[in-house]
Amino acid sequence: GIKNLPTILGQISISSRLHHVRKGVLINHEDCGAYGEAGTPEQHAKDLRNARHKIEQQHPDLEVSLYYLHLNGTFEQI
Repeated sequence: GIKNLPTILGQISISSRLHHVRKGVLINHEDCGAYGEAGTPEQHAKDLRNARHKIEQQHPDLEVSLYYLHLNGTFEQI
């Protein structure tokens, strides 16, 4: 999850360098224990957008899609 963004950025850098990835998909989910009470849908969307911005700064050729996963199994595109 993007709650630990530095780890995610490191993994994306490795994947980009070794595997030349062209697309990344970031998914946060409802009722995330890492967020606790602060894990509102609005906070997840804000954090996902922030993560995409930072990724695009470091990897401008990488397409990044954002999703919020609801507990009922539906994905909401951010």
